[in-house]
Amino acid sequence: MLETGKNLGSLGLILMFGVVPGAVAQELPAQKAIVEVESVKKSGVMELQFKVKPADGMLLTFEAPWSLKLEAVEGVKSEKTRFSKKDMSESLPGFTVETRPVSGSKSGKVDYKIVTFACTKDKKQCFRESHQQSYTFSP
Repeated sequence: MLETGKNLGSLGLILMFGVVPGAVAQELPAQKAIVEVESVKKSGVMELQFKVKPADGMLLTFEAPWSLKLEAVEGVKSEKTRFSKKDMSESLPGFTVETRPVSGSKSGKVDYKIVTFACTKDKKQCFRESHQQSYTFSP
């Protein structure tokens, strides 16, 4: 519950309510960010790159708590299954996870949940989205 007289700052208001007071409503895409996964083989390791792209009319915002959770991993091993904003690459933008193939595996699959944040280009509306998907690959 909000206390009267507390200053949450604009980011706090945006994250709590998803809109800046006084913002004009505009037609927005149903999905504010798109997640694409790519596997890249590099000398004995497989990098899984979780790339995030903004939908048309949107910008990604890196001021919020992005996260990635690998919920099920088959065919490869990863030392880490939970990643936070500090693990994120803004230049990708997204997350890169280093994995090692499991001996004898001909294919791999990862179920994941990634939390992204996108704003309208004028930054008057911001949205938190949770993407839960699977990605299949050949290690």
